[in-house]
Order: sequence, then C-alpha cells, then structure tokens
Amino acid sequence: MISKIKLNFYNIKLNKLNNTINTKSINYEITFLKFSMYLVMDTITFTFDLSSNTFTLEPLASEPTTFNTLGIIGSGTAEGWDASTAMTALQFDAHIWNITATLTDGEMKFRANNAWDINWGSNTEISGKGTQDGPNIPVAAGTYNIWFNSLDGRYILIEN
Repeated sequence: MISKIKLNFYNIKLNKLNNTINTKSINYEITFLKFSMYLVMDTITFTFDLSSNTFTLEPLASEPTTFNTLGIIGSGTAEGWDASTAMTALQFDAHIWNITATLTDGEMKFRANNAWDINWGSNTEISGKGTQDGPNIPVAAGTYNIWFNSLDGRYILIEN
C-alpha cells in the first residue's frame, strides 16, 4: 500500500519594530510504500529569545517527577506552618498547580506530598522562581489565584 504524508515546517520571526510576525513555510510531500505513524509526547523547554528573534525546543534531560499532592504552607496561609493547603493539578498537565486562597501578611512556601523533603521558596513576592529549600516567599494580605509549575519552580500570585 502506498501512503503519502505532507510535512509543513514553519520559520516564524517576530519583528520588534512594527510588532508583526513573519512566517516562511516549507512543504514536503513524502511517499511511503508502507506507512505507520506514532506520536511521542516529550516534555520540552521552549525558549524564545527576543534579542535575536529565535527560539529553541529542548527535551528535558530526565523524566520529570510528578507528585501526589502539592500545597502552600506558611504563616500567611490558612493552616499556618502546621499543614499544607492543597492545590489542584490541571487535568491536562500534572505539573501545573492552582489554588484560590485568602492569605494574611506573612510568608509561604510550596511543598510536595505534605513533607519537607521537596519544597520551593524564593525571596520575591507576587511572582518568581522557587528553588529547593529556598527562602520563604513574602505575601501580603488578600485573596489570590496562585499558580505553580513543579517542573521549574515558577509561581505567580494574582490578586482577585
């Protein structure tokens, strides 16, 4: 059986001067005597460099860890330093966590599996990149939609 597949590759460039995106398309058509297709999903790092108008896609060096639970903890959270307040992982990405929480003036951290062996902190409020055993994150009183990425430790607190 002869099968054909058409491949499209796009070269995308961002023009910073007039805020336009330029694309160049290259099309290939390949004929196979026998065709089978499979899809491999990998976790990749996408980096976009505005200074050179380039991007890179790099696979992660190792399989990322997934966690059963992830939560916020600290003097600014509902449970204080006694217990984590559970966050919810997105259904389509087990590394993106979210919670809407009312915080008080104080500090917080993110931690996995209700234990201290895996925890993230940073000295920047509102948004930042937490590191393993990093400092406590300063928080101001308010209700926030809190997002956390367990792949790289990045977080953001969006006040409601």
